[in-house]
Amino acid sequence: MKYRVLIILTCAIAMSCNNSVTEEISTVTPTQTPFVIDQGKGGEPKVVNARKAKTGDNVSVHYRGTLDSGEEFDSSIGKSPLSFQLGSGQVIKGFDSAVEGLMVGETVKIRLNPDEAYGELVDPIVKEFGKDTLTLPEGSSVGQGVQFQNGFSGIIIKDDGVLVTIEIDINHAMAGKALTFEIELVSIKN
Repeated sequence: MKYRVLIILTCAIAMSCNNSVTEEISTVTPTQTPFVIDQGKGGEPKVVNARKAKTGDNVSVHYRGTLDSGEEFDSSIGKSPLSFQLGSGQVIKGFDSAVEGLMVGETVKIRLNPDEAYGELVDPIVKEFGKDTLTLPEGSSVGQGVQFQNGFSGIIIKDDGVLVTIEIDINHAMAGKALTFEIELVSIKN
């Protein structure tokens, strides 16, 4: 009980001293997690858990992704947050690294080079397929695009009636591009 009174009193003092400053409260029992007084949206103070996200945590984030031109290519704003296990490889390397160490409510803005995002562009693969092993859409011809079940796409560059040669692009649509993300950590679960 005395700790609760001390925390409330400390909170009241911190808020009356300076509403725009985040103050740590160090008067907690050894089994409690430290708390932080934070200005919420709209200027209302709120008490939040000060635990930082670490590898293995299940986290939820809101994010906005833009290209160097400023064009937005993806966002979770107005949708459900993106949830993933930190450090498990479920998101691109640089995104994972940016979230690690954040506390709930914290935001970060980062710019990722291609090697931290979807990689550099690689040359397409040229592959020959026997007409008996590949089913192309009716009326397909040289110069037309084809879509494979694994998500890759290609262009027919040769069709001699027996063999079809296809140039397959194995790049992600964002390969070779620098990406900027604004990320807000919404929740952490062990």
